[in-house]
Amino acid sequence: MSLEREEPSMKSSAVVDVAHADIITTLKEFIRRDTFVSLGFKFIFVPLQFAAHRIYLVHGNKRKNKPIIILTDHYGLGNPWAVFLRFMERKELLEKYDVYWMADSIESFFKIRKQNLPVIYKHGILGIKVFQNADVWVLAHYGKWNLPTPLHNRYESITKIHLGHGVGPKATKGESREYDIYDAICLSSEFIKNRHITLWNAPPNKLYPTGFARLDILLKYLQTPRDDLLKRLGLPENYRKIVLYAPTYDLGIWPWGDQYRGIDKLAKFLDKRNTLLLLRPHPYAVYNRKKLRKLVDKHDNVVFAPSTKFPDIGALIAISDALITDWSSTYTDFLVTRRPILFIDIQRDYFLKVRGKPEVPPELRPGVKVSAEAELYPALEKVLMEGYIPDREFYEKCLHLIHGEPDGHYSDRVIEVIEKVLAGLIKK
Repeated sequence: MSLEREEPSMKSSAVVDVAHADIITTLKEFIRRDTFVSLGFKFIFVPLQFAAHRIYLVHGNKRKNKPIIILTDHYGLGNPWAVFLRFMERKELLEKYDVYWMADSIESFFKIRKQNLPVIYKHGILGIKVFQNADVWVLAHYGKWNLPTPLHNRYESITKIHLGHGVGPKATKGESREYDIYDAICLSSEFIKNRHITLWNAPPNKLYPTGFARLDILLKYLQTPRDDLLKRLGLPENYRKIVLYAPTYDLGIWPWGDQYRGIDKLAKFLDKRNTLLLLRPHPYAVYNRKKLRKLVDKHDNVVFAPSTKFPDIGALIAISDALITDWSSTYTDFLVTRRPILFIDIQRDYFLKVRGKPEVPPELRPGVKVSAEAELYPALEKVLMEGYIPDREFYEKCLHLIHGEPDGHYSDRVIEVIEKVLAGLIKK
């Protein structure tokens, strides 16, 4: 399997629409994001898993002592992971429930296992009894692919709670929100709940404005000395400033002209200002991986930070002095830092009309907006040198509309919803 990615054909806007590719393209992207080891384990274990599944249904011991809760997240360590960690902290809950993390890759399985945490491998056979007897699944995404393959035919009937993986100004064309088949859907705030009801006729009794659990982890990071986080992440400590560049996948890795020359120019600009660049492309972004790595190796002040290498974006947000993004939901998490955001404001018609209505209205983007490369660098200079935020009162308003009050207890409110589902107080 080649690690090369096909070079996108760049339109004048340089925005690549890979979100709406056909199913074959989508499958290719999933395969390319996997390592050789992870793919090998999947090809070996999935057939064995089906066999073990059938054997268990006939001969397995289905008795259990406590209700079973499984949490998982396909892309990394998001909302379900934060809730899982809160379960681990609250020992009184572990006396009542058996709580497991389901790892999507074999690499993450072993990493979590080293921490002596209860983890099962999504495509493994040792977790069959747990899978089959789970009382509730806590997921970050919609779709049956969140579950082990043998359970796909039970996807609609399985008790499950949706926590979301991001809340932002970018809609997903044709996305099915599956309100009817989820027992509960946890949202980032009361404001976002009302958006779901107004825009998509969501049933109010299914929606719970718990807040995003992963922000509990981010709040802890923000209380940690930055040098400690840099050491933990293995990042250099000698830069005056750090900029996180996290565009969404429609943009590729750069919106204007040649993608790699654009990143090269940005790296040089930041290097002159003793600033580290954290380059975090979206998992779906289309680019030539070999070419990008060669570019990154050329600059000491650039760190390639994809989700496969840094699964917890919260740590990257916590160490960053500023964020550069476009229509990505990353900015709504970044609001918690109360630090400057620079928005690449391009293709408004595409994002607002073609893609449909988003959870967050596009006007709730508090920061400097640029629509051309010539505007970027003067704006970035002001952001870096002055910590410039155009309207701090509006920034604070956006934070509270989207996330409510960041109090460190989002995870606890999600757990309350899980317990209500288990108690039968919430039903489909």
